[in-house]
Amino acid sequence: MHQKNNLFFLLPAIICSLFFACNEEKKEAQPTLKKAINIKALLNATGGDSAAFQSPMYYTLEPMQLNFPLPALHSFVFGYYNGYWIFIGGQKGGFHGTSNNPVPFGPTVANDSIWVINISQQKSWSKATAPGWRAVMSATNSAYCQVGNLLYMCGGYTAFDSTKHFNITSNVFLEINLAQMVSIVQSENENLSVEAAVTKNIVSPFVQVTGGALLYNSGYFYLVGGQNYNSEYSSGKTGLYTNAIRTFTLRQGSPWVIADTSSLVDPVNLHRRDMNVVPGIADNGGSAILYGGVFTKQDEAYRAAVFIDGLSKGKPTIKVDSIQQQVNQYACAVASLADPNIQVAVTSFFGGISYKMYEKDSGKLVIGDHGIPMPFSNIASTIATGGGVNNSKEYIQVPPYAPLLPGHIGSNAVFIPMPQYTMTNNPRVIDVTKIHNDSSGRAMVGYMFGGIVSKGPTSGTTAKGFVPTYANPLLYKVYLNYFTQVSRLEL
Repeated sequence: MHQKNNLFFLLPAIICSLFFACNEEKKEAQPTLKKAINIKALLNATGGDSAAFQSPMYYTLEPMQLNFPLPALHSFVFGYYNGYWIFIGGQKGGFHGTSNNPVPFGPTVANDSIWVINISQQKSWSKATAPGWRAVMSATNSAYCQVGNLLYMCGGYTAFDSTKHFNITSNVFLEINLAQMVSIVQSENENLSVEAAVTKNIVSPFVQVTGGALLYNSGYFYLVGGQNYNSEYSSGKTGLYTNAIRTFTLRQGSPWVIADTSSLVDPVNLHRRDMNVVPGIADNGGSAILYGGVFTKQDEAYRAAVFIDGLSKGKPTIKVDSIQQQVNQYACAVASLADPNIQVAVTSFFGGISYKMYEKDSGKLVIGDHGIPMPFSNIASTIATGGGVNNSKEYIQVPPYAPLLPGHIGSNAVFIPMPQYTMTNNPRVIDVTKIHNDSSGRAMVGYMFGGIVSKGPTSGTTAKGFVPTYANPLLYKVYLNYFTQVSRLEL
């Protein structure tokens, strides 16, 4: 009797011990997070075919539920100050389309308000620009960069008469004090106008560019690529491409002027606009990398990366990589990652518009969307480079190794890194040595805001019906998942 009772009490314990033992085996078999992210290892592809190398890292995006107003915008100017995000210009509508019915770039799609957002406080503020400043500060695809608490912006496609469709590229260069801008937008004083935060206002044909990128280094500004489009938009018509990296400084006077101008012209490799220009190798502050851009003579995207050096000396040079980028060549949200001890630059691209797309039925990457070039992308991808020719690898995030993005998103959006992970001397770049070990196998590294959403890879009138686009109203948390080994996901 006592033996039977002992067995009765021991049996649950035995079952529990077997249960936890089985779970422990499963836990050990699962991939575990590395103690430190070895980005240098990304230069060594571990397999895969033309569709994807098997990367030990991938991203997941999760939309946030917010209890405060958030604008739906794309192609805007972005700045950050003391926990505040500042958004200037851009569009409130979707993709402009490739026909003139209805006429694109209408006055109602222009964002004529300055938005300030504090995500930790869950608050937003906005203030309309004054009529005399509306054309400049509501332009779309302006070039911009930030130096400390000063935001610089120039160019962009706009209309000087706010009642008309866009019909001109701005020739104005602005310096904006972000601390003042935040204070003005938050203020309820109607007499405080947003232009009071403008500390320099320069007019010059040298900055009359839309779809370009603005860089700053050691007193020099660089305007990379872009075009001058000076008429109402018409399908098939292009503006005058700069084909150049334009260099200039600011000279004090009454008023301030753009000075010391020069241009590195290359109509083969720099005939680009709407590309991604990102920081280069971490310990070389005088470098940048140009990825993608449009349009080639075949109306496709450029696929060879361009390494830009000499930025700290005012004398840029370029070198073209041999890599042929497969996806995400259009301006999109990008995350830059680096290790201050390793000469490797890592750039992750979130969607946008792409040379290739993922075909679900075949599980492969295919060129275009059934013959239609440059589809919208639902892919995240990463390029690691040592900065030299034949020293880059592209990792493309597709099933079964990693999930697709939650839709065809990311075009003309922005990635905002978590400040605790950024490099001390470059708030645009994530320092991977600051991302600590986590038992969940992932770390939230930033947010993705804005951009264009398309309900399919090809928008407009298609064989499957009309596919709409619109400015994305969602804010996404961006998670980096990094494992010691690659595992197929159950998707």
